[in-house]
Amino acid sequence: MIKLVVFDVDGVITDGTIVVSATGEELKRVNLKDVDAIFEIKRRGYKIAAITGEDKPIVNYFQNRFPWDYFFKGEKKKVDALKQLEIAEGISAGEICYVGDGKYDVEPVAYVGLGICPRDAIFDVTRVAKVVLMQNAGTGCLWELLKILQDYTEQNRRMESQYLKRVVS
Repeated sequence: MIKLVVFDVDGVITDGTIVVSATGEELKRVNLKDVDAIFEIKRRGYKIAAITGEDKPIVNYFQNRFPWDYFFKGEKKKVDALKQLEIAEGISAGEICYVGDGKYDVEPVAYVGLGICPRDAIFDVTRVAKVVLMQNAGTGCLWELLKILQDYTEQNRRMESQYLKRVVS
């Protein structure tokens, strides 16, 4: 059963585009459906976390915008952060869902129980992901995650129930 959902920021919550102003300020696009999906995941009782390799001023917006239980910035070794989360929450990697899209996400997507990526993730991530979302990053793809989490939980409950029936019989 998934207890913690962890997101990369760029290329998952955003569409991966950086718009640079004449003064050098970086701007990023966020779809409100993705924002709503993260809040809904939290409302459904999951713990949520973000792990981003960036540590620029715009990252503070993402840190403050969502009701994170944990937020890691400037973290390129994302599996190390996942291991910290396992200890902090008293859970195993199998109880974590990780959503990522880029080169620093290959290892964490493969490491967790439910590794997911947007359709436009790099090939190496799509190759190790258990689920590739139907939509690209930053286009509302995280709404798909709600259904996937529900189905994954129901499937695990059915499997546990079948196992218990066999053990008891």
